[in-house]
Amino acid sequence: MRFTYAEAMTRAHYYAPLAQAAEAAGYTSMTVADSLIYPKESDSSYPYTDTGDREFLENKEFIETMIFCAHVFAVTEKLRLTPFVLKLPVRPRC
Repeated sequence: MRFTYAEAMTRAHYYAPLAQAAEAAGYTSMTVADSLIYPKESDSSYPYTDTGDREFLENKEFIETMIFCAHVFAVTEKLRLTPFVLKLPVRPRC
């Protein structure tokens, strides 16, 4: 059986130790949110908070996903990473 660890919106300096701990605990992989950008204002309410606001995003560190993956690969040995919900419109075309 394989297990995946998911983490998002955490302080940047916690990610490497969390990835190492997940690997040491036997997790096969870690999912990586593509939290590159979020709109500051929106005409729709956020569906995952009681009030519909996005105040939880204030002062969050947003790390570019591929840079994040390179960092985690450098501090782990066999942990797999799965980026999810990649925001392709903000990525340059190759």
